[in-house]
Amino acid sequence: MKHKLIAILVIAAATATAGLFASINTGCTTKHDHSDTVTMTTDTLSLTSAFTKSNGKVCHQRVTLKVAYPKHYKDDKTTTHLQELCAKVVLDAPDSVDIVQAIALYGRSIIIQDSPQVAMTAPVDSTLLDEGEFTDVDSISTTINVSTQYNSHGILTLCREEIVTKNNLETSRIHRYFNIDLEAMALIEVNRMFKDVHIDNITTLLTRQLMAQNEVSTEDQLSDMGYFNLPIVEVSNNFYFTADGITWCYEPNTLAVATIGEPKIHLTFDELSDFYLENSVLNRF
Repeated sequence: MKHKLIAILVIAAATATAGLFASINTGCTTKHDHSDTVTMTTDTLSLTSAFTKSNGKVCHQRVTLKVAYPKHYKDDKTTTHLQELCAKVVLDAPDSVDIVQAIALYGRSIIIQDSPQVAMTAPVDSTLLDEGEFTDVDSISTTINVSTQYNSHGILTLCREEIVTKNNLETSRIHRYFNIDLEAMALIEVNRMFKDVHIDNITTLLTRQLMAQNEVSTEDQLSDMGYFNLPIVEVSNNFYFTADGITWCYEPNTLAVATIGEPKIHLTFDELSDFYLENSVLNRF
């Protein structure tokens, strides 16, 4: 759905939208040391809009993005390729869209998603139908922070944090991680690291580690704490690398009740080493 939406926005990106205001700043916040493989920079974008609800009141919208992305890697051609890959996997951009345009399109897509049944050409004072939860919402603010989580061993990991507030109260905070193999110029997913036959072994390790970090000895005790997707803890693609292993992050309400937040489970490379594919990217560690 989001890909279709952004494809439409590519056509409309050069056209001013009623009720939609944007400002963008480009700045270099590079930090380079011997472990880095990519030089990074950061762009910021702010969008505001509003729509009139069926009760006659106006709901104000704001989207703020702060996006770290590659400034240089090897040469200009490779840098452009890497930027487009980051735009695609992190910002859901169509193929070959440059990173700065992708940031703007992503911000506009959030504005539209937060506006029930509204199109790019809809006037700000249009009356909207089927608003549901929007009737009692007078302000919606979304903050997107894309930051560098890992930058070493030919791997670049970006974290996309999304914070949503309604009526000045935070309603959600989610982190998604995207790992890029700089040698293959491809997204690193679980099936590129481990043999399929060993996924059950990894889920067992994840469950044991979850019990250990919560200081319990049984899955029933975890269930009592609010963990409901047991006994199998999914070996998902929402993970990031550290110096000694991999940390899996689970969005609210996927592994545990929302009050627990985002559970994280860390396994070391030593614990995982028996399960590698022969050409696994993990052999670099």
